[in-house]
Amino acid sequence: MELETRSLCLTNQVGYVTHLPKDWSYPSLCQEVFKSAQNFIFDLLDMGFYSDGPVYFRSSPFSRSSARRQELFIFTTFGNAFERVKENTSSILFQETVLVKSKGYTRIRPEELGDYYQTLSQQYSQAELEAILIYHVLFYQGEDLMVDVYSEVEV
Repeated sequence: MELETRSLCLTNQVGYVTHLPKDWSYPSLCQEVFKSAQNFIFDLLDMGFYSDGPVYFRSSPFSRSSARRQELFIFTTFGNAFERVKENTSSILFQETVLVKSKGYTRIRPEELGDYYQTLSQQYSQAELEAILIYHVLFYQGEDLMVDVYSEVEV
């Protein structure tokens, strides 16, 4: 699998954290995350926020910590102007800007994620793998769910 260098820049991200189900495959995981994120986007609409960007999830599949390996951070972006009026004490996550400078970008189908992870495991040392964050941008191309995958070693 050929990996490219590419950057991903996202602003005004809103999301939530969840955990991997016990039994899952890569295609079912991507489909469930996409469906869950669409429901979240509908909830945002009810609050007056309009999603204008991609659905993505961030994970740390090579972490030695099983709790960290199980966490999925699911996000979308919104285009509304906003003003912070108080500290966020809800379970909803907000990140103003994320810039990922990936040396491990590729576009694949969900069933190819295992091959992608295998390629990463051969390109990075164990210490780097422990600190790697993977961003999975989900979208439909025609009838097919696709994944733009970016990886970055967390500093």
